[in-house]
Amino acid sequence: MAITIEQQPRRVDSTGYVAPNAAYTNLLYVLSSSNATQPQFRYVTTISEGGTDLTTIKTYPNETNNAVIDAAPIIQSYLGYDRYWKLSGSADPVLSKKLFEFDFGEEYGTSISSSTTIASR
Repeated sequence: MAITIEQQPRRVDSTGYVAPNAAYTNLLYVLSSSNATQPQFRYVTTISEGGTDLTTIKTYPNETNNAVIDAAPIIQSYLGYDRYWKLSGSADPVLSKKLFEFDFGEEYGTSISSSTTIASR
C-alpha cells in the first residue's frame, strides 16, 4: 500500500487528530496511491471520534487517480450547538467542538471479478 496525503486541513498534534477551523467550510483531503490502477480500486476513509468509528467512505479515483474528499458535510452531522443561555462566565463547548480522527486506506482486487481486500494506512 502506498497512500500519500497530498493535501489536508492543519494538524493539531502528533497523535493524528485534526482540528478543522470550521465544519461549514471545505475541509479537503486529497489522496493518491501507487495502486490506484488496480482492478476495483477504491480509497477507504474511516472517520472516528474518541476511538469510536463514526463512518467509512469508499471513493473511486478520479481521472488523475486521486481522490478528493470533503470531510465537512460528514463532520457537520456529528456537531451540535452548546446552549449556555443562563450561565454567567464561560463554559467549555461540548457539542460544538470535537476532535475527529481520519484513517486512510485502500481496497482493490486481483481482477475485475475477484473479491477485494481493504488495507489500512
